Amino acid sequence: MNITIQIDGELTEADKAILRALAGDAPVAPGAMPSIGEAEPVIKDKPAPKKPGPKPKPKPVKEEAPEPEKEEKPEPEEDTEANPVEQAVARAAELLQSGGVDQVKGVLAELGVSRVSQLKPAQAEEFLKKLA
Repeated sequence: MNITIQIDGELTEADKAILRALAGDAPVAPGAMPSIGEAEPVIKDKPAPKKPGPKPKPKPVKEEAPEPEKEEKPEPEEDTEANPVEQAVARAAELLQSGGVDQVKGVLAELGVSRVSQLKPAQAEEFLKKLA
């Protein structure tokens, strides 16, 4: 059996005694080999310091210009009488909740549409008249 040992550095007397014993060149006397606690401390090379990574670029700070205060215009109240389609949708919803599904479907079939929201304003007015 062949054992190859590569040594990178100087050996202590304890290291040399261990190698001689392993090689079988010299018998080791019981007191010749130091115990683990008595062996000379091995000084390991310090690892190279880590290189810092690239520094993150600072994001440009956007200066927020104060927004000019806008005068709040009151939103025009939707006049339900002005929008018959919305009136028709609301009326159909009421009828559907109260069980008037057949009535709503019958009027929609007469007008030739499948949904109340698809009604044109003139059809919505007619829809409302037929449901009244």
